[in-house]
Amino acid sequence: MLSDPQANAQLAATVDAGKPMVESTYILEGDETLAWKCYEQLLYIQNRINTTYFPNITAISRELSGGQPPLAQQWYQAGLAVIQPG
Repeated sequence: MLSDPQANAQLAATVDAGKPMVESTYILEGDETLAWKCYEQLLYIQNRINTTYFPNITAISRELSGGQPPLAQQWYQAGLAVIQPG
């Protein structure tokens, strides 16, 4: 774990959101027609980012909060702010 709690929350969110992008990159490294595959992978990435479950940031938020739900929610929201578009 990093010494900066904010960095921990941000890193956890980046890992949760980045995993589908990395997986999609490997899938799209082909020699075949990629138009439909690309569309499907973009939908997959969009759905994964818009999901409400991010296991790494949930775990880090709980750890950083010391068992205090309001504080855990603050850390969770701080992590989500890193990956939300806009």
